[in-house]
Amino acid sequence: MFCVGYRQNGYRHARLRSVSAAVGRSRRPGEMDVCADEPRGCSNSQRKAFSTPATRSVHCARSSAPNRWGPAPSTLSQLSLGTPSPMLPSRQALHVERKLFHFINGALLMVIFNQYLTPHDYVTLVGSFWVVQMAAEILRLRYARVNAWVTRAFRPVMRAHEMRHFSGMLAYVFGTLLVAALFSKHVAIVSVMLLATCDPVAALVGNLARRFPRLDRRTRLRNGKSVLGAAAGMLVAGASAYRIFACCRPSPIGFIGRPAVLLLCAWLALAAALAELFIPTPQVTLPFKYFPFALDDNTMIPLVVALCFSTATVVLHFPSNSAVAPWILW
Repeated sequence: MFCVGYRQNGYRHARLRSVSAAVGRSRRPGEMDVCADEPRGCSNSQRKAFSTPATRSVHCARSSAPNRWGPAPSTLSQLSLGTPSPMLPSRQALHVERKLFHFINGALLMVIFNQYLTPHDYVTLVGSFWVVQMAAEILRLRYARVNAWVTRAFRPVMRAHEMRHFSGMLAYVFGTLLVAALFSKHVAIVSVMLLATCDPVAALVGNLARRFPRLDRRTRLRNGKSVLGAAAGMLVAGASAYRIFACCRPSPIGFIGRPAVLLLCAWLALAAALAELFIPTPQVTLPFKYFPFALDDNTMIPLVVALCFSTATVVLHFPSNSAVAPWILW
């Protein structure tokens, strides 16, 4: 931990920066602080002024003994404070577990919806779950102990910024509710499945592109989204849409022809990719700490795809009696 001293408005301030927290480990025994501009180390007033629970392990440069406030903070104490923890990945991490969780959630919800529930039943059950989820999110953000427990439980799929903000699952479930309530059943299923396939692939490829800085600078927009990621998501979404239509019974390929189905798949994939590309990261929301609604791609992608699909079914005379296969993709 380094203590950097400087003067501002006639008063002396100190800024503490924890190197051990940055690299994700606790301080090793014997490590000491260094004061950049004071040869005798940090003064007691500086220690007391900046002795927050996250920085209460100040070592003096002239002493090898730890301070009376105790050892360096562990990751658990950082979790209980609600501060970003180094053990949770950032937005720029590959985070493959989260991508798989994203796909499995969407596919599982739509399989249950397709086989067992009417749109009214789905909106009632999942809407009730969403209300409980939102209440749990608010409790998590207001109480540090609840936040620490939830973070430990969902550590493999959580991001660091979600310790202080609503998680992406709130917008994800809300997006499925919107399309199930506003559109027909097969339109809702197709739109959510394209969300489940397009969004994680786009995020994965976009974060992989960061490993090639020159290419990434040329293909990344100012809102943080990658053109390469959106293109990869578009290809996967188009393939997923074609597979869904090919498995329908009766298949629309026999009614409107293969070229029309391919055109429809390209149209839906383009809609999903554009929604993914132009929704900024981080999301735009109102300036309220506990406001759950934001311009989130998990909500906007299924909504945009459903609107485009509903329009295309009228133009292409998509068969209304075509039902999605029980397992959707096979």
